Amino acid sequence: MSVRAHGRQGSAAVQPAVRIRPGERSRSENVPRPLRTVVHAQGAAQLVVDQGDSRHSFAYDTVYGEHAGQAGVFDASVAPLVDEFLSGHNVTVLAYGQTSSGKSYTMGTADVPHDEATLGIIPRAAQRIIAQLAGHEYALSASFLELYNEELIDLLTDPSVESPPVQIRENRGQIIWTGVRQLPVTTAAGIVESLRRGMVYRQTHETQMNTHSSRSHAIFTLSLRRGAGTPRRSALPVARTPHARSSPLRAEPQTVSKLHFVDLAGSERLKRTAATGERAREGIAINAGLHALGNVISTLADPTRRTAHIPYRDSKLTRLLQDSLGGNAYTLMIACVSPLEANVFETLNTLQYAQRARHIRNTVVQNVVPDSVEELQAEVQRLRAALDERDVFGEQPLPDAVDWQRRYMELSQQNVRLTAELARRDREAADRAAEQADFLAAAEPVIVEYEKTVDALEGEIALMKAALAHSEGLIEEKDRALAEAEERHKETTVQMDILRDTVHKLTERLAERTRRVGELEEAQSVKRTFSLRRWSGGCEAGGSRRSFGGILEYHGARNTRRSFLVAKSPGRAASRAADDASSGASAGHVGDDAYGVDGGAESGTDSGSFYGAYYAYSSADVTVEHGDSTQNTLADDGEAGGEDGGISYNTPADDGN
Repeated sequence: MSVRAHGRQGSAAVQPAVRIRPGERSRSENVPRPLRTVVHAQGAAQLVVDQGDSRHSFAYDTVYGEHAGQAGVFDASVAPLVDEFLSGHNVTVLAYGQTSSGKSYTMGTADVPHDEATLGIIPRAAQRIIAQLAGHEYALSASFLELYNEELIDLLTDPSVESPPVQIRENRGQIIWTGVRQLPVTTAAGIVESLRRGMVYRQTHETQMNTHSSRSHAIFTLSLRRGAGTPRRSALPVARTPHARSSPLRAEPQTVSKLHFVDLAGSERLKRTAATGERAREGIAINAGLHALGNVISTLADPTRRTAHIPYRDSKLTRLLQDSLGGNAYTLMIACVSPLEANVFETLNTLQYAQRARHIRNTVVQNVVPDSVEELQAEVQRLRAALDERDVFGEQPLPDAVDWQRRYMELSQQNVRLTAELARRDREAADRAAEQADFLAAAEPVIVEYEKTVDALEGEIALMKAALAHSEGLIEEKDRALAEAEERHKETTVQMDILRDTVHKLTERLAERTRRVGELEEAQSVKRTFSLRRWSGGCEAGGSRRSFGGILEYHGARNTRRSFLVAKSPGRAASRAADDASSGASAGHVGDDAYGVDGGAESGTDSGSFYGAYYAYSSADVTVEHGDSTQNTLADDGEAGGEDGGISYNTPADDGN
């Protein structure tokens, strides 16, 4: 059947609308950061997205906030397009967004209980279509197609029954699907039942982001043939009213149109879904189709590239939507987004997708079925009726009766010629149809096999492109991670150098302080221990003088230097002291006590004050405790060691010397 453009036609842009899914409801004020709302509607056509310290602003035809209802979305955006579909125009309603953003709920394909308030777009459209078609001649059918792993599947055909493969063909610029079952429908309930019947077979699986995730792209289509002259032999049901059936002339032009409801699988990142095996392959196939769709949208949206090659053949998804994007259709894209901060990356990607689609312009025409023979026959009937009306007044002289008669004869002859021409053309068409049927019968297996091969190759190419894009994405992520690691390494190296310098400086400062502390301790020490150095002097053999144990040199707090002569016994010490005193030595004077000192020591006591020198009787190390550089007190307990005041000393048992 040929279809020609007629009536209203012109250019129409793709209409993007954004719907924000309601966020998580929590009574707690301490909402975790990933669950915070970062997407906000501002008016009816704008929204903003907060990403860290930056804010992104977008403008669309319509923006539905978190509180928008199903009825509001349908009435504002979809109902006008349903009316265009009823008038003979092709229409596409496309839902796009990440997994779990509300696409299936919006379209009405979600497997959840519905009431009047929660009915989605498809059930509401079914109700409006049937209500508007009441009292008109029409034929309406439904089909449901799934694209799973680049394979087309008819969801209205029982998988257990063998059916011909679904093929995509192009005829005079129009995309035709072959092998798809058309299910006749006459009621809104019948349309919804067809939808639910197909959803039973649709591929859905659980992922980390969604417990009931659609793993395929799905297209639910309503095909309408409307107007008088709808073929009775059509396999589609024809609703007729009595007056339309009895009318000799056409009451309205015969039109054909299609209404596509497209529920795209959610865009996803494999890292977030943690998919492996079959789920990972599904994700790659989904992203491949969406990537190809994005390329088509980008090409069509760029004014400098509209005349370039449009890559529709990169994916079966773009082939299915070829008429909807840049072709003959009114197209509405509903971009569904999540308001949560955890999904901000996917949300921005969806919004940018829809913003590019806004610049695509389609050439929309009314699809009218031409029927020139019927129009001519109707014209002949009208003229005959006019002549019959004049025959009633035939007895009256009419000045133009001859002209009307001549006109009638000419039209009659023209009718005969056209009828003969029509018969001849019908025969030729029948002959050509027979020849074409024979040719197609012979070529059909070859064509089918060729198309299978082409489809398989295109599927492999699409998967390879998707895998390549995925690999490139991973490489980019690895490169970014490597660059970040190198940057962190550089920062760590700089910090290490700074720490080394700091440690070195602190070590130097510590050494300096240690040295200064040592000096201070030496200058203001509480206790010093020195090893004896043997006195180099000797004594006469048999004399009263013997070699002493040694000389102890002591440096006081005020840089005073004192020498202590050490003997091995009190007697020797006293004798030495007496000799020094008699000889005028400056070592000091010792009193009656061997431990006595110069300065008024009391006889027979063990203590006294000294200035300058003291004679001890130890052959071991002598410990000198200096508290006062001008006066010290000495005491001896008579044991092997003694301590008091400024000087302490240790001595082994007396050896009798």
